[in-house]
Amino acid sequence: MSEEFNPDAIMNSTITADEYDGKRALVPEGAYPDSTIMSIKTYEPHEEAKAKGVEARLLMIFDCPDYDGDLSTYMNFKKPLHPKATYTKLFKAVFTDKEVATTKTVNDLIGETVNINVFHEEGDKSRYAEFRFTPVS
Repeated sequence: MSEEFNPDAIMNSTITADEYDGKRALVPEGAYPDSTIMSIKTYEPHEEAKAKGVEARLLMIFDCPDYDGDLSTYMNFKKPLHPKATYTKLFKAVFTDKEVATTKTVNDLIGETVNINVFHEEGDKSRYAEFRFTPVS
């Protein structure tokens, strides 16, 4: 069911302090089972990250049947893959068999399903949503 178009509501809407600063709302904490990886967009890393060897920022966009909001997160991609990197954890949760995983690429993640748990954490510069992944059984 879609809401009726209301031009007055748009014309009278304000911008939040976070929107002004370019920050997006955090994905709510909780469990997002059976989430499908809908798309992956690749971006050049920030200068700080590039200096640490990060090759790309990956925007992972998920769809969870139990949630209708934005379910996406950025991940750094750096070779060799570090075992504690978010990307590595996602890859291992999707492709649990090592023989299969070693034949897969980033593109092969699209269309795959994974369970997600989101926790809010405090980082050096701001609060962020930490995504953790487990295989779908």
